[in-house]
Amino acid sequence: MGFYAPAQIVTDARAHGVAIPAVCINRSRWDCTLEEIRETDRHAVRLGMRLVRGLPEQDAAKIAVARGDEPFVSIDDMWRAPACRRPPWSSWPKLMRSGLLSNLKDEMHSGRSKPCATNHSLCLLRPPIASGR
Repeated sequence: MGFYAPAQIVTDARAHGVAIPAVCINRSRWDCTLEEIRETDRHAVRLGMRLVRGLPEQDAAKIAVARGDEPFVSIDDMWRAPACRRPPWSSWPKLMRSGLLSNLKDEMHSGRSKPCATNHSLCLLRPPIASGR
């Protein structure tokens, strides 16, 4: 990207009408990708996990393998996926601070329906709840 920071490029692209959805645990890959925008002939640039500061590529690969074609519905669902059972603990805070987990439910608090707070590091310290995965 040369000497331009990713945030500058994203800001400029958005100013020029390019759709750029955020990094997402269920949609993002390591690199940024093009996604079709439903019912149009346009595409959006999905930000990749490489933009999560400090997230190693091998941890992003584990997430992508565990996710497969079936999106995670909760943090517990992700935690119980075989490829994610032993992720480095150092990556969890990075995932949470980045907002990458914000579309997942936090089943360990508030009756299984509260969206996970992106800065809530304690939700991963309790034992996981049984899951169908």
